[in-house]
Formats: sequence, structure tokens, C-alpha cells
Amino acid sequence: MDTDNRKLLSVAIDFGTTYSGYAYSTLDDFENNPTQIYANTDWPCTLGKANLSSKTPTSLLLDKDKKFKAFGYEADQQYLSLAEKKKHYEYYYFKRFKMTLHEKGLNEDSMIEDIMFKPVRALLVFSESIRYLKDQFLRKLDNTGLPIDKSEICWVLTVPAIWNDSAKRFMRTAAVEAGILPDQLKIGLEPECASIFCQHLKLCRDGKTICKPGPGTKSMVVDLGGGTADITVHEKLQNGKLMELYKASGVGRGGTAIDDEYVRFLTRIVGGPAMQKFRMEATAQYVEMLNDFEVTKRSIRSHEDSSVYVRLHPKLNEFCIEVNEEGVLEIIKDGNFPYKDKIGLVADKLEIDVQILKKLFDPVVEEIVEHIRDILSKDVAAGVSIILMVGGFSESTIVQDKIKEHFASENCRVIIPPETSLTVVKGATLFGHYPSVIASRITRYTYGVRTDEIFDGSKHSIEHLEKRHDKNYCTNIFDTFMEMDTSVEVGKRIEQKYHFDEFDGDCYLDVYVSNVRNPQYVTDKNCRLLKELNLGQMLPAAIGRRCNIVVEYIFGDTEVYIMVREKDSNFQFTSSFELKREETFTKEGNNKL
Repeated sequence: MDTDNRKLLSVAIDFGTTYSGYAYSTLDDFENNPTQIYANTDWPCTLGKANLSSKTPTSLLLDKDKKFKAFGYEADQQYLSLAEKKKHYEYYYFKRFKMTLHEKGLNEDSMIEDIMFKPVRALLVFSESIRYLKDQFLRKLDNTGLPIDKSEICWVLTVPAIWNDSAKRFMRTAAVEAGILPDQLKIGLEPECASIFCQHLKLCRDGKTICKPGPGTKSMVVDLGGGTADITVHEKLQNGKLMELYKASGVGRGGTAIDDEYVRFLTRIVGGPAMQKFRMEATAQYVEMLNDFEVTKRSIRSHEDSSVYVRLHPKLNEFCIEVNEEGVLEIIKDGNFPYKDKIGLVADKLEIDVQILKKLFDPVVEEIVEHIRDILSKDVAAGVSIILMVGGFSESTIVQDKIKEHFASENCRVIIPPETSLTVVKGATLFGHYPSVIASRITRYTYGVRTDEIFDGSKHSIEHLEKRHDKNYCTNIFDTFMEMDTSVEVGKRIEQKYHFDEFDGDCYLDVYVSNVRNPQYVTDKNCRLLKELNLGQMLPAAIGRRCNIVVEYIFGDTEVYIMVREKDSNFQFTSSFELKREETFTKEGNNKL
């Protein structure tokens, strides 16, 4: 096992769409009892109800000056209290905002909107949330009295595997902004971390081991969270490490998609204007409605036939009357209402046929099932014998039964580990101690640099023809140095060399990424600029001299790194890809390599 740069403590922050938390373990525990991992269960809560999990809601409250006010249960409670007193308008309240990274793509200048559609710098929202979770752990560490210096902590921040390089880099930037030193931070892929933890599980029945992954075992991890369904396939090697067989993939829909379906269902009853008025003018009740449904959603059983009772918030009914001139009861009793025999009103609760709520799960679960089926049809997935369901959404028996119905067989077990919502964060602590447990990964994108060539009419497009110094060039060519779907060992290096008779420092190298295997031009719609390398800034000591510059791209880790060095000297610069706008154009200039 690798021992270089081992820290005494590994702390994992699981920054989730719906809930967030952290876990930690010591190096001594890892070496002697790897599953001895401590997850925080002591979250400040004044809501008067039991926690739904060993995590706290991913909710952030900022004051009128955009300064941190509260996070988690405390943020929910304080905002509800402010809203009841009509004092919430000057505050900024963010809930379930993580997926904006997947849906929109964010950079250091991006803005995101709070629940009242008020914009705030996205990096501030994410960094303040991470800072709270980090500080919560550090307070716990101080209380335990463990004599561990903060420099002896390895921090692991988990992200969905389906996120692109820019999203991962955004989270790294937010974590550094939150006070975590870059050289103490690792980015962990959520399904990968879950897979690492599950390698240590020994599931027994009647004293007999029924499942413990051994060498040669192929397993699929289906990580179902609030915002994403993340899937990866691994094979366990003889040395105990894991080899990725199929690139991490998934769908951008998880448990919160059911909440969205529920809001759309209610909107069909009261209408869009009434629902919008409810959200904007009775925000406290709107948030309570989402919280109430979160409890209801988790309680629905796949074989349940009885009705489900969901609170009808008074203000929603008032706005329904104000906008439609009739209340919810009158609407659902109307002969033309499609659910008139399946919905009733009992006191202040809607009585809903459970089959209606079960149907809300159908489009989301069907999309997940189809994606699993597609992966299992690949040759590389032949022989998968274990499907591990992890993540908070995997706790739903509706989801469990659907997955088992489609994929459980004599040759393939569908397993839901204990405390499935903590599997990712516990696995992330193991990853922090031993990141090289992943032997290889599959590249998700094609990488290349922008270059020019002498124009060849038989293969080049006329739109990229440019005449310079009496010669015809084809510009904006995508020069590939790493293809997507390539299996690369951790630390795999791709080297490119450039010679300068006199390096003037005004020289750039543009790195592009594409989601197709063989892109032709960097201006194609499936390509985007990932990083602009300013070689003069990276190697200022080489300016004015004859030199050979080597650019190395380091693959196989959860992030791609770049090392730029001057050959035959000690000058070098190392970085992961900088956070940039997802541009699909190249900048003009004559100094591009």
C-alpha cells in the first residue's frame, strides 16, 4: 500500500443536493479497522422533529449584506421564522442549489438565484456552505481533544462522477475559498467512493458470508442522490485495487426530481399563477410544503394501497380562491377534474390515492433503469455480479423494488448496504487515506490543443483557410492527445515538446475538450476551451533564452493536471485546469502554438 504523504486524519465532506454531512477516520483506524469511520450525527436542529438522516439539509441563509447567517436545519428554521414575520425579503435563502453546476455550468463570476430569485455570486454560496461544514468538524476535533495538527488533515470533497472538469474545478476553488489548503484537498467521485467502502463490507446471514467482493468481482455502483443518479463499474484486482471498466455516467435526476413532479402535480390543481403567488408571498409555507413532502416521499412503500394524507397549506388554498375564484375542494370535485375520484380534502389535508404519488416516481426511475440496462449491455460490463444501491434515494422501497425487478437474478445480486445514505461519505474517508486504491479510470472526454497546419484542400474545410506570409494555413484544428473512453492508469502522462530559439514569453497554448472521439476543429459545437496556458507567466525565468519547453498532461486522477517545465533546468509549473467560462471560441492572435 502506498504510504507517501499520508495524513493522520482523513475528513470527507459530502456536499449533497438535499442533505450534506461529514465523516472522518484516523490513520490508525484505517490501518487496523478500515470501517471504523465516524459520521457526524449531532446537527443543530430546532425544527421540533427528528432528523431524516445523519446529515443536515443543504440550505444556506445569508443576511442582507450577503454575509453568512446559518446553514442546514438552522438556516431552514431561521428563514421560516423570518418569513412568518414578513422579514425575509432582505435575506438570501438557498436550498438544493448544488445541481446548478450540472445544469448551467458555473465559473467564478456566475450568479445563482435564491428561493426568491435574487442573484448572489455562486462561488460565495458554495464556499460559505463548505466553510460551515469544515468549521463544524474542526469544532468537533477541538472538543475531542485529539492532538492532531490541522496540517495533518486530508480533506476530501465529494462530487458526482458525471460532472465535467469545470464543475470539479469550481468545487475545488470553492473549497480553497472556504479555507482548505489546496495541497490538503482531494476531489472524490461519489460512486467511486461508495465502491471503495463496499469493498470492505462483509454481508452475512446466519453466521455465513453471503457477499464479500473478492479479486475478479465485477460490481456496479448505483449512487442515487437528491440531484443525480451516478453509476460506475469496477473490477477488483488481485492486489485489492479497483479498475474502472466503464466511464462514470448517469442521469441528472435524483430524489429531488420527485419533489419537482409533486409541485407540478399541485400546480395542475391550483394553476401556475396561484402556485407562483404561493411561492413568492407565502414563502415559509412553500418551504414547509417541500419539507412535508420529503417526509411523505420517504414513507411511501411500493406495495402500499391506502391513501396518503398531505397537508394543504392554508395560503395555497387562499391564493387558489383569489386567482381562480374557487378553492381546492371545488376544483377537485368538478366533474371535469381528471383526479376527482382519487383526491379528497379531509380537514386541512389532501387525501391522495397512493397510486398517484407512485406514478410521480415512474419517469425518474424508468430513466435510471434504462441507463443501467444500457451499461450492462456493454461488453466491458459482462459478468457484473453485484449491483450496489447507495445514496439517500436508494432508501426508497419503490426504487429498490424496481431495480430488483429488472436486474436481480441468480448471477447478479442487488444489495442495499446498511446506512446507505452514508456510504459515499464513509468511502470518501477511505479514499483520503488511500487514493491509489483506484488503479485506473476511463476518460470521459477527448482532450486536445488548438493548432494550425498547411492547408490541404482534400481534408480541410475552406472556412478555416487563412493566408499568412504567402502560405495557406488551416486554423483551429483540434490536435488530439487523449481520446475519450481510454483506460488510463493513475498518473498517466502525455508529453508534448516545443522548441524556441528565443523565448519571448508572449506565447499561449489553448487546451480544448470534446465529448466526441475525433473532433476536427476547436470551433465545433461539441468542443469548448478548457484552459489557456500562458507559458510566459508559467516560466518567467526562461524568457529571453533559447529553450525547450515540455508540457505534460497528467491523467487518471479525479482531476486532470498540467505540468509545464523547461527541459534541462529546474523551472516548472504544475496546476490542475483553471476555472474558465465554457467558451466555444478561440481568441485572435498570432502567438498561439
